[in-house]
Amino acid sequence: SYQDGVSTQGLTPFGMELLDEAARLGMFIDISHLSDEGVDDVFSWGKGIVIASHSNSRSLLNIKRNITDEQMIEIARRGGTVGLNGTSSQICAIHQDADYDRLLDHCDHMIEVMGEDHVALGFDLCDEIFGSTGEPWTKLSFDVIGDYTKYPEFITAMRTRGYSPEKINKIAGGNLLNVLKRLP
Repeated sequence: SYQDGVSTQGLTPFGMELLDEAARLGMFIDISHLSDEGVDDVFSWGKGIVIASHSNSRSLLNIKRNITDEQMIEIARRGGTVGLNGTSSQICAIHQDADYDRLLDHCDHMIEVMGEDHVALGFDLCDEIFGSTGEPWTKLSFDVIGDYTKYPEFITAMRTRGYSPEKINKIAGGNLLNVLKRLP
């Protein structure tokens, strides 16, 4: 069963076997599309680096696709990162109000919860597929970044918000690179 594009069940026995194989291969585990039950299973499994490649804060928008503060804390404890998702449906309840400022609210909250060493960019950049899926929730969604050519605009918004060059460098790529360097 699915809610907000996320399964409402945990991992199957085969899913747990896949976690073991991923650990053997030296991969990190991405929880961005897992249900809370699946995330609990990954955390209980207890191995390796865990990331959320493109998720926002459930404290700011309470949908299942976003992650909780407790999940963020556990990801940071394991040395992972959470990538900001620029999809309007994951930023604010009124999709038309989604913009760089609302996305940076998520970033500020993640920094407050996990520290600046665990926040990354994880934009979907999927405007072209939103209208084509036939799913009702995608017809209203849009990506506030639009496409990769808009990254400089978002970086400027980070500067305007008061982010230091060091913090921007971490979030714009340094933090995720540090995770990748720690993989076996």
